[in-house]
Amino acid sequence: MLRTILASIFIVFTCATLASAQSQPAQTRPDLSGAWKLNPQKSDLADDYRYALSLGEESINISVHDPEIKLTRRYSFGESNSIIYTDGRTASNRDTTGETFKLSANWDGRKLISRYALHRSFAGNPETVDVIDEWTISNDGKTLTLKTTMRYIQRSTDAAHREPFRGYVPRLWLKRVYDRI
Repeated sequence: MLRTILASIFIVFTCATLASAQSQPAQTRPDLSGAWKLNPQKSDLADDYRYALSLGEESINISVHDPEIKLTRRYSFGESNSIIYTDGRTASNRDTTGETFKLSANWDGRKLISRYALHRSFAGNPETVDVIDEWTISNDGKTLTLKTTMRYIQRSTDAAHREPFRGYVPRLWLKRVYDRI
């Protein structure tokens, strides 16, 4: 008898928990769509001397039709278009130098994380850099932050690199802050 009562309480508790979980709204993704102007005063671009990811960048237009996100970046010298898929597909894009790179992305809660590799030459030495972009939007929807982490995964001879790049895998960071326009 006691077992039957405990089993009944367990079943009722389990059903109530499942019903409560289903009635809660799913976590919504932020709306990145719109026109955004780079705010250099709020941005930290000190590490961008090497790869010039933000060199001459003025604004970005984003069009979201999940799972597809289209980006148009405007620079002082022109513009570039790229695409991001958030459903596991890899997108092929071209960077500002015309080099093709493959990008993968996924949502992590309210943060969009994209990853790709850049192949560059610095001071005549080939390098491959792993790039991770984290896109977040402020709670009021007026500020977009793009945090970029660059990690060297292949370098030419170590002797070709001056400090602080000799002897370990260096990381560079950028923080681009955009205001909605």
